[in-house]
Amino acid sequence: MRASIPALLLTASLATVSTARAQPVVHINGLFPLIQPSGFTAHLQPFITIPAESATAPLARINYVQALQDGSGRLFTNDVNGVLYGSTGAGGTATPYLDIGAQNVGAIVGSGAIGPGFAGFAFHPNFGIDPAKPGYNTFYTSTNIPNPGSAATGVTTLGNTAIGPNDVQIREWTAANPRAATFSGTSRVVMDISGYADEHSSASIGFNTTAKPGSADYGNLYIASGDGHYNDADQNAQKLGVPQGKLLRINPLLGPGGQPYTIPADNPFTTTAGALPEIWAYGLRFPQTFSWDPLNGTMYINDLGQAAIEEVDVGKAGANYGWSQRAGTFATGYAYGLGSTDEHIYTPAQSAASLGFTDPIAEYTHVEGNALGSGFLYRGSLIPALYGKYVMADIVFGRFFVFDPASVIPGGIATLQEMRITQNGQIVNLDNTLGYPNPFSGGNRLDARLEEDGNGELLLALKSTGQIYELVGDVPEPASAILLLTAIVSLVLGHRARQRPAAPEA
Repeated sequence: MRASIPALLLTASLATVSTARAQPVVHINGLFPLIQPSGFTAHLQPFITIPAESATAPLARINYVQALQDGSGRLFTNDVNGVLYGSTGAGGTATPYLDIGAQNVGAIVGSGAIGPGFAGFAFHPNFGIDPAKPGYNTFYTSTNIPNPGSAATGVTTLGNTAIGPNDVQIREWTAANPRAATFSGTSRVVMDISGYADEHSSASIGFNTTAKPGSADYGNLYIASGDGHYNDADQNAQKLGVPQGKLLRINPLLGPGGQPYTIPADNPFTTTAGALPEIWAYGLRFPQTFSWDPLNGTMYINDLGQAAIEEVDVGKAGANYGWSQRAGTFATGYAYGLGSTDEHIYTPAQSAASLGFTDPIAEYTHVEGNALGSGFLYRGSLIPALYGKYVMADIVFGRFFVFDPASVIPGGIATLQEMRITQNGQIVNLDNTLGYPNPFSGGNRLDARLEEDGNGELLLALKSTGQIYELVGDVPEPASAILLLTAIVSLVLGHRARQRPAAPEA
């Protein structure tokens, strides 16, 4: 039996963490300093309107926004209910480009516990650019499909087909004219992924936007695959023989002899016995998005947490990010033989490196937010104060956090600050429990997802409105306003931390 945790330790300061890590007895409640305002504000401008779907389901359930790399400025947005919309770089009203639900390809449309129906999409980096080279007219989608209970004939299936209820299907679409406003063409299955028990299927898919033609990573598709089960009950994320809890990497174009895809030669586990060669990194829970710094090519992965920690990881081939033995820089109940991760989060007895794990570069607790949805290393020009900073959004609370990767010592954890978001002079990014009304959905869930356009400018997509906004111009806050907001945030979040239930005894 674990000894009771002294009340004094539960209110320890951050400085205590460095000394307490040698003793696995400290629950994370109270160990983190509250995130403070950054001192500047970004403003929302209406940018893209997604049309109402119907009188009964008027709001588009926006999941991702992506720009083509052909210089056209065209932007695409997927609604989890099955429609891919297109719009110009100038914004305005989007128009349907492809309705997957109407294609009769077996896709489940809509949202459920297993994950979004039409989860993600990615256009080949050569889409619409050079007709003499591969990928000129191909793009890819990630959707949930009913679990058939066995591998489909002629389809490469990864994972355990006996585990349901849904599979994830990666499909290639070939457009007759890549510059057309609506899709016309054919499609084929690239891969089916089985083994998702009840939650956390696939999130996003995407290509390395910094890879140039001829480079080793050009044209390789990354596929984020969740652990498949609450608490990762099957310990999937640590198993190299299953696709769950991983970031996969393939070349999705047809290979020699009609192979549905090929494995990049530099994937890290191509010669590891019992490992899936498609795996690029593992130990992830439910990676929502990943992106690359356009200046230096550094990859960042946003991994949605479970009971206590949200984290940002630096993408590295072969890295093990620790789930479900660890959540962020902390050990879970599984690490101590408790058979569960839920609420069993403690300072680890051993360092990540000694266990073969890679720590995140940034993390925050559920005192501050609830679900990390997306983030980008900002290299745009509309918000000069953010240049070189990593900006991320919490889906539920609608809070925006910022850190400077250049200031993080190797192996260290970033210090986060909060960026205020306003529209028409009203704060919109903090939820009702902090005293700020949510002007979009009326409740205390903003459903916010940060996105990026083709110029590296930040967009905000809201499922609660079916609208996409552009973030512009930062305005330095007066010192008095910063002090006031700091006091409010500290008071309310400090109350939250004190009201959280104590860690369960084990």
